[in-house]
Amino acid sequence: MKQQSGSEGIHIENAFNNSSGIAVGRGAQVGGLFEPRAVPPSQPGPLSSEAQSSPLSSSPSGARPLIMLFSHQDRPWLDRLRTHLALLAQQGLIALWDDSQIAAGADWQNAMAYSIAHSRFALLLVSANFLASPLIASYQLPLIHQRVAQEQLTLLPLLLSPCLYKESPLGNYQPCNPDLSLAQLSFAEQEEVLVNVARTIYQALY
Repeated sequence: MKQQSGSEGIHIENAFNNSSGIAVGRGAQVGGLFEPRAVPPSQPGPLSSEAQSSPLSSSPSGARPLIMLFSHQDRPWLDRLRTHLALLAQQGLIALWDDSQIAAGADWQNAMAYSIAHSRFALLLVSANFLASPLIASYQLPLIHQRVAQEQLTLLPLLLSPCLYKESPLGNYQPCNPDLSLAQLSFAEQEEVLVNVARTIYQALY
């Protein structure tokens, strides 16, 4: 991957792990820019009662909001990742959110915009399904990019399975596991990567 010079103001919050040496952080990039498409207004409109009462707005004081974007076809990976992040949530360090928590009948666009606007971390569970989703590409990622560009969001792409990640608009952002996707690893190696993701977030809190 191409490396960007430090003169361009890239702010790297933490190393992924001393043993892995993978840099991730607030908008950590490796060359180029992510071009947003059809970017909605940077601030969401009046909040619905569903958004106001979301887990992010009612999270414990001091908890850092964390949003997870994924294709619903990859839900098993989300569940495994939630398990590894559960301890941090139980300790009141982070507040987890994904769109499966949007209540029936709620304004999903408003809830999504609210959650992205108030998140401190964004975990992107990237796969071919993720990249093929029109909703993710045209709505969610532009909102994410706005927050990253404003240096208000730490972006953590996690490669679930082989896909055209490097060729995608996200390809300039260093993933947590750039060498092999989770699907290409043994179960024990997958667990190690997920632990390192949780540890990266934990270290970024301090």
